[in-house]
Amino acid sequence: MSVHLLILGSNITPESALPRAIELLRERFGAVMTSRVVVSPAVGAPGTPDFHNQAVLVASAHPPDELKQVLRTIEQTMGRVRSADRNAPRVIDIDHAASVAGDPSDLAAARHETHPLADPPADRDLLHLAHLLVPACELLPRLTLPGPPLPGPPLPGLARSDRPSTLEERLTARAEWPTGFRTRIDPAPGSWPGGSPGGRKSPPNRSGDT
Repeated sequence: MSVHLLILGSNITPESALPRAIELLRERFGAVMTSRVVVSPAVGAPGTPDFHNQAVLVASAHPPDELKQVLRTIEQTMGRVRSADRNAPRVIDIDHAASVAGDPSDLAAARHETHPLADPPADRDLLHLAHLLVPACELLPRLTLPGPPLPGPPLPGLARSDRPSTLEERLTARAEWPTGFRTRIDPAPGSWPGGSPGGRKSPPNRSGDT
């Protein structure tokens, strides 16, 4: 059995859609662990409502293809209608971003473990899209991914271009955030890996945004 990182997204009644999706995931998989919600302008669709995104951990023995079908069924239950416009507003998106080995009876433990390269490979968008990176990092900060070189010296024995990095390192190295990006709930002081250590800026936030 594996622990799966899912990314939820909604820009149609997200205040009710995200809790409903989590309720359905809990009914299907049992225990779940959730991040806080982040809000950002819709990618590739200016003028449409902001997206609300949230990361969720679930445990399942389903292989990736079967897991995807389970997630699609939950989307359909919530009234998701897919169209040719990939950027159209939607009541819910539930995407499988990564799978890691873990104890299905203790999802919280996954946050404190170092996870090697995911199998199947994690969604590479986790590396550069803030609305995925921030909530994913809250749940799996030590998920290790290949990607573009980080600033600074290479790890011993590795060329910079070969250096894998954790989500936490990616978040800490990030210096800029998209216009309009914010957390929907004030994060606790020091809870963001990209916070005060090293003088890095945390993601902007607005307490109580809905």
